[in-house]
Amino acid sequence: MAWYKLQNKLLYIHFGSDLGRNMAKKMPLLADGTIVGDYNPLMKYLEKLRNTKPGEYSRNLPCKEDFEFVRDFVSRKGKARLDELIDLLALRVYERVDGEVAVQAYLETYNVRLEPEDAKERIAKIMAGWIVEASKNLGYIKTKQHQH
Repeated sequence: MAWYKLQNKLLYIHFGSDLGRNMAKKMPLLADGTIVGDYNPLMKYLEKLRNTKPGEYSRNLPCKEDFEFVRDFVSRKGKARLDELIDLLALRVYERVDGEVAVQAYLETYNVRLEPEDAKERIAKIMAGWIVEASKNLGYIKTKQHQH
C-alpha cells in the first residue's frame, strides 16, 4: 500500500488486485472501498479536472468543513443512517462538481454519455461516499454493517 500526498497531484491508495485479477485498484486517499464499490469515474474525473482546470481540482477534494459536517451530523443524530448521510453530503458537494468534466469522465470510463446533471449527481454521490470512508478511517465516525 502506498500513500501519496503531493501538492496539486492526484491522491490515491494503490492496492493489489483481488479475485486473482492482475489489475490494481486505485482509490482516493483514505478510501477503503467499503462504501464506494467503484472509484473509477471519480478517479478519472479528478485526473481530468487536474489536467484541464487545475484551479478547480483542490475545490473538489474533501475539506475540513466536509469532515466537520459529518461529525456534526452524526453527533446530532446519535445513530445516523448511512444513506441519509451520503445523500446530504452529495447535496453539499454537488455544486463543486463540474458537469462537463463529469460527462467526459463517464464517457472515458464506461463509454457512456450522461447528461451533465446526471454525471454531476453520480460524481457527487461517489465523493460523498469517499468523505464517509475517510471520516471512518480518520476515526471521526464508526460504521456498522446492517445484519438481516
